[in-house]
Amino acid sequence: MKANYSFFNLILILVFVFIATNIAFGAIDQNKIAGLWLFDESSGDIARDLSGKGHDGKITGAQRVAGKFGNALEFKGKDFVTVFTK
Repeated sequence: MKANYSFFNLILILVFVFIATNIAFGAIDQNKIAGLWLFDESSGDIARDLSGKGHDGKITGAQRVAGKFGNALEFKGKDFVTVFTK
């Protein structure tokens, strides 16, 4: 019985390692996206479009806060971002 338990643990560990090391990362095709907004600017009411297409957005109501990885926007209720087109 102990050998079966050890084998089960080994399989469980291998599955965990496989899942943990094969997390998918998607590539962004710059030719297919409309815009890229990170909402991580430190101030102001404009969300900059990082795609290079110039579709910046006007932030309405959302507050700048400290995020998990730097700056962030906090949206509550009726907060939104209006994206401009050229």
